[in-house]
Amino acid sequence: MHNRILIVDDTPLNIRILETILGKKGYQLDIAQNGLQALEIAEKSKPDLILLDVMMPKLDGFETCVRFKASEKLRDIPIIFLTASTETKDIVKGFELGAVDYVTKPFKAAELVVRVRTHLSIYNLQRKLKQRIEEIATLKRERESFLRHELKNRIMPISALSELLLEDAKDKLNENELKWLALIVKSSQDMNNLIDSLKKLEDFEAGRYELELSQFDLNELILQIIIQLKTVYGGKVRFKYRNNMADENI
Repeated sequence: MHNRILIVDDTPLNIRILETILGKKGYQLDIAQNGLQALEIAEKSKPDLILLDVMMPKLDGFETCVRFKASEKLRDIPIIFLTASTETKDIVKGFELGAVDYVTKPFKAAELVVRVRTHLSIYNLQRKLKQRIEEIATLKRERESFLRHELKNRIMPISALSELLLEDAKDKLNENELKWLALIVKSSQDMNNLIDSLKKLEDFEAGRYELELSQFDLNELILQIIIQLKTVYGGKVRFKYRNNMADENI
């Protein structure tokens, strides 16, 4: 399928010339004779490229370009200005508003075709790249969802059974053994919370979740981490924890 081009010009002769040049190359062409009509046609036909005349009554090419770039659906469509002006300020203004190129009048067929072909190629590559990025993102989300599901399935029995074991073994184990068992319970709970947090992070990155600020005791969090490390490593390591109140050797 050939690309679709929207020609926006209020001069019938210019339109006929552009139709003749580009029609021979097999492009699908839509015609608008003013900016408002161009916006309406573009909403329906979704062109791959817009050739936009600068000098038009009521809504000139610059203002039309601004409106295209303000539209979420149309902003990515490349715009080539058609202009009789070779003033640097006019050309620069077109680029500043988001145009990708310009073609001067009277039209040179070979130059016009090359510029159109070049920007259509770039646009087609950009769309393919965007599609590929979206496909990769979808695969990544599906993989992460699968991994979270599998981790949940494996951690839940550990969490549930260790809690039951701790409750049943309070009078049967010594202090160190109870600490180790309590650590298993706490670690499995933390793992469950981490898996849930990963899902929230994915939703946040995708714009589906809003962060909620909450207060927590930083000193308590640090002490919990130190206690876990002490339980695992015993007397092999020592920690010196300094808070605002006093130093504490643990």
